[in-house]
Amino acid sequence: MNFQDVKKWLHLLGYNWKALLGFELLYKMITVSLALPGFRLLLNAILKITGYPYLTKQNLPQFFTSPLTIICILLILILMTFYTLIDMGAVIFILDQSSQNQKKHVVCSYHRIFLWLWSLYLCFHFCIWALDHL
Repeated sequence: MNFQDVKKWLHLLGYNWKALLGFELLYKMITVSLALPGFRLLLNAILKITGYPYLTKQNLPQFFTSPLTIICILLILILMTFYTLIDMGAVIFILDQSSQNQKKHVVCSYHRIFLWLWSLYLCFHFCIWALDHL
């Protein structure tokens, strides 16, 4: 990496730094206030459904080999993947706008990333519909 690359990255980060910082802070606050309690509720529900009042070293292997636990862990991994996609998509959008010397605000970043998610959702459902009607 040479000096020109560093200069370009500093320009990309600095041009829309308010939008980038605002998006990341708001996104992390939403995560802490919604996702983490949601995961805790999901874990407590799994414990209740599988009949364990709490986890110990003795019941940990049986808990993690339960089909319900495996499905819920896969669900959490899928949700975490989408969480990461939203974050990466917004950062890419903001940096792309910086490379074009266009100022963007936090609201515009959220609007753009949720439009992208909606189109991804529609594409996914169209693929499922197409597979169902083969």
